[in-house]
Amino acid sequence: MKKSLTSIVTLAVVLGMVSVASAGLVNYDRKAKKAGLTPPATTVKPAAVKAPAPKVSVPAAVSSVPAWLKTPQAVQNELQQKSDMNGDGKLQTFETKMYLRDVIDSVNANGKVPADTNILKAYDANKDGMIEASELPKILEDVGK
Repeated sequence: MKKSLTSIVTLAVVLGMVSVASAGLVNYDRKAKKAGLTPPATTVKPAAVKAPAPKVSVPAAVSSVPAWLKTPQAVQNELQQKSDMNGDGKLQTFETKMYLRDVIDSVNANGKVPADTNILKAYDANKDGMIEASELPKILEDVGK
C-alpha cells in the first residue's frame, strides 16, 4: 500500500511538472484544429509608401558644423599622424580635437601655422594659407564642442 501510494504521488508530481513546463508553449494552430476552427490565412500587407519629407531650411548655426565633427578626416601630415591614436589613417572627433589643440599651441608659440590640411583650410578665414591668432577663436569654439 505504501509503495503504491508513493508511486501515485510521484506520478502526480511528474505530471504536474510536465504541465507546468509546457504551460507557456501553446500551439494555436493545433488548438484551432482541435476545436474545429480554421486559422485565418496570413496575408502580407504591401509596404506603405512614404511621402517625401518636406524641405526644411537649416539654421546657420547647424550648417556651420565643421566637417570633421560629421565624418572622420583622412590623415594628411605628420602632426595629424601623431594625433591618430588608433592608427587607422583617419582622425576621429577626439583625435581631431587633440590635433587642433596642438595647432593652437603652435600658433601661440610661432604666431602662424601653415593651413596645409583640409581641416585647417576650413579655419583659414582670410584664405592666406596660414592659421593666425585672429583665426583661433573659431577653432577654440569648435574644439570645445
